[in-house]
Amino acid sequence: EKEDGTKSGVASVANDAPHDPIADDARPRSVNENETENTHARLADAAEALNAVSFSRCDVTAPEEDSSQSKGLFARESLDAVLCLSVTKWIQLNRGDAGLKRLFMDVHESLTPGGVFIVEPQPWRSYRQAFKKQRMPEETRAHFLAIALRPSLYAEFLRTTVGFERVTTLRDADMHAASEFDRTVLLCVKKSAP
Repeated sequence: EKEDGTKSGVASVANDAPHDPIADDARPRSVNENETENTHARLADAAEALNAVSFSRCDVTAPEEDSSQSKGLFARESLDAVLCLSVTKWIQLNRGDAGLKRLFMDVHESLTPGGVFIVEPQPWRSYRQAFKKQRMPEETRAHFLAIALRPSLYAEFLRTTVGFERVTTLRDADMHAASEFDRTVLLCVKKSAP
């Protein structure tokens, strides 16, 4: 609050005139009101595009022999973008390197040419911490001990083995020593059609 009693960023008008909603459109507006209106307008414009967005809940790493999951979970070249945050560690702990490699390959296959895959590898240190936070089955411990594809190797694997044309680090964190939520974010771009 300023010395004159008004609040910063807010226009206040006091008078004894009756409320006139038409005149309200002509009154001076604060920066906050204009920003809010602009935000609402942008959201309204985006609503149509958001109607084309769909979400699916499934275990994309389920072994192929698992009859509850169908092969070809996502149709070939059917997705423009895939976002994968805070899950790579859990995939590796529960499905091993094979589960994570399958995810990476399936995502690449499902992306349209020029499509993007944004993945957030969790730091290696957090893998060990998972065992301190909760009791894990022996199978999970066995997966952990067998991990060869460590998070620091994802970018190279995604480029050379999976086949992404470009893998760019959007945010860089130390993959060996980073804290739980100080994470690297990778942007992987599938090769565009010729």
